[in-house]
Parts: sequence; C-alpha cells; structure tokens
Amino acid sequence: MKSSLALLTLTLLLTGCSVDSKGQHDATLKPPTAAARQSDPVYSYVDAIRSDLSDGKVQIITHVMRLTPEESKVFWPIYHDYEEDRKRRLGVDADQPHRIKYRKLKV
Repeated sequence: MKSSLALLTLTLLLTGCSVDSKGQHDATLKPPTAAARQSDPVYSYVDAIRSDLSDGKVQIITHVMRLTPEESKVFWPIYHDYEEDRKRRLGVDADQPHRIKYRKLKV
C-alpha cells in the first residue's frame, strides 16, 4: 500500500509540476478533458478522494458551526449555491489550492 501511495504521489507531482530543460514551468500544458479524466485511473482516484473530502467537509462544518437540523436545511442550499457560483466564476482554478499572500507590515 505504501508503494502504491508513493507511486501515486510521484505521478501527481510529475504531471502537475512539469518544467522544461531550463527549469521553467511549462505554460503550454493544458488540463485534461473530462473524457480523458474518466479514462485515466489516476484522475479517477483523485476525483474519488476529492468527493470523499467534500463529504467530510460537510460533516466538519456542521460540527464546528453546531448547526441544528433546521439550520442545516437553510444553510446548506445557500452554501452549495455559493460553491457552484464560485466554480462557475473561477473555472478550473476553483479547486486548486493557492497560497495566501499578505501585505508587508509597515514598521
């Protein structure tokens, strides 16, 4: 199992971090199409993990916010609408993690 996980991690790193011979990021690399994602077992696995994490996110948010069943009925449709709108606006970048950049403090 550890070797499978290591192989998957290596594959994701290599496919996500392509550089040319000068060490520059390959900006011409396009994300795969939906059909290509479905036929590729690595992408299928990653999509399944994302789905599991999304389900866990609902449980965590519900627990942290201490939502009652009545509050959940109101909150979750609004949250799902927000997520759909965010994905529509940001496209592929919506699911990609990014580093938060802070302004330097004036001393």
